[in-house]
Amino acid sequence: MKAHLIRRNKHYAVKFYNPETRKWSHRSLKTTKKAIADLRFGQFLQERHKKELLGELNVEPVPLQVLAKEFLDYLEANRSEKYRRLVTQFTERWLSAFGSETLTTAITPRMIQRYAITRKKDKCKIKGTPLANATVNRDLAALKHMLHKAEIWGYVDISPGRRVENLRDDGSVRTDYYTEEQLKLLVSTAVETRGAHPLNFNDWPEFIVLDANTGLRCKEMLFLEFSDIDWNAGVLHVRNKKQSGFWPKGRKERRIPLNMPALYALQAMLQKKHANSEYVFHQADGLPWKLILESFRSLLKRCGFKRSGVHILRHTFGAHLAQKGVDMASDPICSDITASPSQKSITRIWRRAVSHQRCSVSTKRKIYYPNYYPKRILHHFRALKTAKANCR
Repeated sequence: MKAHLIRRNKHYAVKFYNPETRKWSHRSLKTTKKAIADLRFGQFLQERHKKELLGELNVEPVPLQVLAKEFLDYLEANRSEKYRRLVTQFTERWLSAFGSETLTTAITPRMIQRYAITRKKDKCKIKGTPLANATVNRDLAALKHMLHKAEIWGYVDISPGRRVENLRDDGSVRTDYYTEEQLKLLVSTAVETRGAHPLNFNDWPEFIVLDANTGLRCKEMLFLEFSDIDWNAGVLHVRNKKQSGFWPKGRKERRIPLNMPALYALQAMLQKKHANSEYVFHQADGLPWKLILESFRSLLKRCGFKRSGVHILRHTFGAHLAQKGVDMASDPICSDITASPSQKSITRIWRRAVSHQRCSVSTKRKIYYPNYYPKRILHHFRALKTAKANCR
């Protein structure tokens, strides 16, 4: 770069050649002292060299607040609303820690590592205990994701998050599941207490049978519609439903084969279908349920089971698959059905289930035979099964 330190009248200035205009330009250093002028001249040269380097790398740094806003817009279009709200809380901490006007090229791996250490010292607002490493790692994962997008968008040459290590994982993976006897007890108890509280969720028999045989997540169950079911093929389709404000995890659609118990449960709910609603599990006005956790825990308490969440039914589905000889971690078909991004969770559930029960290799996914359905429904599906066999 062509640049010289000159003196214009009483003040020092920099005379440099501008390749864009192809002319010589001047910039005042705003000082009359030689020592200060030399220092500012060196800073000017460093800035010019940095700009030339960024120009060669096709990098255009932007302030961190601009990147954060663009990243949130990306999440709004590609991720769930719940995750976007979580990252919005993270971005407020990032802007406070790094500075909203800090350029993306000024963020270093050391700054990110120091942020993780500082974040670890924070305390939980509810419990008042120090944050777990898993919580801090979720924050770091979102920050690394944003910096990776900045690399793709041309705001940094190489993401500084590539060289930042996560904290030691101290999280625990829940591997509890229900056996066939426990499922039967749950269903029978739900049938006996059905209608005891009319305003609460009372379709637990069908819900448990369907979830334990398909492995759907709770929200996927609540937003399930009859239009998602292919009765002829015996397949359930998990879809993105923008009109209802529902997207499955990762916005990944998938198709799940239905066995006979799952079809029995769906047929029982079809007879109770609301006239103005397509939802399988709906309230009295036809709208989908939002909160059913407390109702499920009341059912567990009546059965004498340990306090748990509805997600345990999904673990039950995976555990029973493992006991039938299916390797969930390596089977691509099973991975597509469960759509679980956590291989760690899959492996632990698979190992625990296999250690509890060693059985012959069979991929038939029939957990247990429900005995509470009316005989006419059972006769209908037996006739349907026979007709399919004859067509073949």
